[in-house]
Amino acid sequence: MYHLIDAYLLSAFVAVLGAHIGALLFGAAGVPRAILKALGEEGAAPALRVYWPQYHKLAVGMGTALTLSLVIIMPSETLPSIYSLLLTSLAAAMTLCFYMGLQLIDKINAAKDRADMVAFSRLHRSDVILVGAGLVLGVVLLVAVIYVLPGQFTFWQHGRATMDHASVTTT
Repeated sequence: MYHLIDAYLLSAFVAVLGAHIGALLFGAAGVPRAILKALGEEGAAPALRVYWPQYHKLAVGMGTALTLSLVIIMPSETLPSIYSLLLTSLAAAMTLCFYMGLQLIDKINAAKDRADMVAFSRLHRSDVILVGAGLVLGVVLLVAVIYVLPGQFTFWQHGRATMDHASVTTT
């Protein structure tokens, strides 16, 4: 059955997730480029060493909060449990990508300090791939949650049909 509160909660989740993804995109593309342009490569290194761990920690913290809030607000009576599991898994996988990237930051810095450019390149590329994967998973999650908003061609009718059938069989 359609519940207006479910629509409001999922809409709020979409807004917060969209803002989070936008901030992460800007933080990954815009901020480092501006720091490098303003300070040059040598001057930017200390700033970026402070920035990247904070970026990853923000992504992990917000991702964890979004995952937990998704578990709490998911309208279980209208969505199939497998779809709820899919949404929660996407949110958790997004968060895990940023957490794994956070674990690489110290190794990336150590490789740079040792002037081990092969290890630095490999680790940096891994972090870039993880951040990219986290962002893609976030966008997929956003689309998947929008798909189940009321008014879309979604599971809402499935849930209603199930509830109507249950009320017919009990009366």
